[in-house]
Amino acid sequence: ENYETALAIKEKRKECGTRFLFWRHHGRIRQPISRVRSLGTVEVQFEMKKEDAIAKGWNWRENLPVTKGKETMQWRAIPFDIAKVDDLILHGVFACEATGKNFKITKQELEFYRQSRLPVPRLHPDERHRMRMALRNPRKLWNRTCAKCGKEVETSYAPERPEIVYCESCYLEVVY
Repeated sequence: ENYETALAIKEKRKECGTRFLFWRHHGRIRQPISRVRSLGTVEVQFEMKKEDAIAKGWNWRENLPVTKGKETMQWRAIPFDIAKVDDLILHGVFACEATGKNFKITKQELEFYRQSRLPVPRLHPDERHRMRMALRNPRKLWNRTCAKCGKEVETSYAPERPEIVYCESCYLEVVY
């Protein structure tokens, strides 16, 4: 099933002529992204212009609803030490420190933060996702040569980056 899904995504990517593609579980739409339902519960998203999405017969939504100014708890009342955070936090609505968007902490999230000994995040889930995506390599492949054998390879590392790039067989030799 994963293989078939990957093939479907590859074909959709060719059809759209885009290199921007990522998976997101239970995600939210970010503009300017057109939402495309995939096989199953995973959403596949392609960055494209509104005109291109409409030309393909896809739905486009702008000005997605956002709640601001409805917070019921202030961050100054929440300790940074997760061991000191009370379950009452589950009933509160918070404002993102970066965007001001309101969000809630779920029971499962709080349990995860406690198990991992992580502080409660003070940023909206959309903002955290945006920051994670900014850390990833661009959705583009560059042609480079293997540093060991000189074979041509496609990689997500741009030619000006300092990382050493190997072909698959040389990589396996180096690692194992």
